Amino acid sequence: MAFLIRKLAVVLAVISACVLAACAGKPKQRVLFPDIEYSFNVMEVPADWPLEKKDWPLDPTEAAVRQAVYEKEGPPDHFRFRWRKDGKPVTRREVTEMLFVKDKSKRSLRRFTEGKDLPMDWIYKDKGEIYTFTKKGAEKSPLPDELKVICEYGDPQEIKNSVDVSRRPVQIYQYYDQGKIYYFTDGKLTREETTQRMEGFYERR
Repeated sequence: MAFLIRKLAVVLAVISACVLAACAGKPKQRVLFPDIEYSFNVMEVPADWPLEKKDWPLDPTEAAVRQAVYEKEGPPDHFRFRWRKDGKPVTRREVTEMLFVKDKSKRSLRRFTEGKDLPMDWIYKDKGEIYTFTKKGAEKSPLPDELKVICEYGDPQEIKNSVDVSRRPVQIYQYYDQGKIYYFTDGKLTREETTQRMEGFYERR
C-alpha cells in the first residue's frame, strides 16, 4: 500500500506538470489540488485565497457567479473536488482505477491532464452548507454528513459496505487512528462508535 501511495504521488506530480504545461501562454491560474495524504475529496481553503485573477475562473460568467457567492457568504472553509457527477466521495482505490484504467466513464483525471480543472465546490462546514457550481450558476444545498466527517478527519482509512435491518445499504467509515467508526445510510449519519485508537497502523485505502 505504501508503494501505491508513492506511485500515486509521482503520477499526480506529473499530472500537475501537465496542467502547467497545458496552461502555458494563458493567464496564470493557481492550480489547487488536495493533499492526498489527507483527502482526495476535500482541501482546506488556502489562507491567501482568493488571489485576484489567479483563483477565479477565466470565463467571466463563471467568475461572476463565484464572486457573487463570495460577497454574500465570505470565503468557504473547504473545497470539495467533484470527481464524480453525483458528487459522492471517492476512495484512494477508485482514484487509482481512474489513473490506470482507460474508461470513458471516468473522465476526471483525463480532464485534469488536459489542463481542465476538476469541478470544485465550496463547503461552509459551520453553516452545514455546500455550493455546487455549474455553467448555469450556483446551487446551495445541505452539506452531506459524509463530507462533514471527511472535512473533520480526512478520507476514511477503510470503507466497508453493509445493510441495515431494512436491507438498506450502509456505508461504514473507519478511522483507526482516531478510534472512530461512522455509519451512513443514504448519505446520512445514523450511528457513531468509539473504539481503541490505532494511530499510524493503517493507511487510507
